[in-house]
Amino acid sequence: MVGDDEFWACVEDGVIPARGAVPVSAATLPLALVWQLTHTAGIDEHIVAAMTKAQAVQAINDYWMSQGNESGSWPIL
Repeated sequence: MVGDDEFWACVEDGVIPARGAVPVSAATLPLALVWQLTHTAGIDEHIVAAMTKAQAVQAINDYWMSQGNESGSWPIL
């Protein structure tokens, strides 16, 4: 719900009111990377969810460098 001030700022000035959406963190992993890690590399989604972006990128790079060799260092839960 928006107040009078927000409503009129939108109508008169084109200022879009806040809609309660949580902003996406810059540290959020891209969906394509998550998909590759879980479906292509076979890493459990709970492990992927705990990764930083740098760790995720390193994990997929390690996977591609090993050409899919299952001897990666990420534990399977």
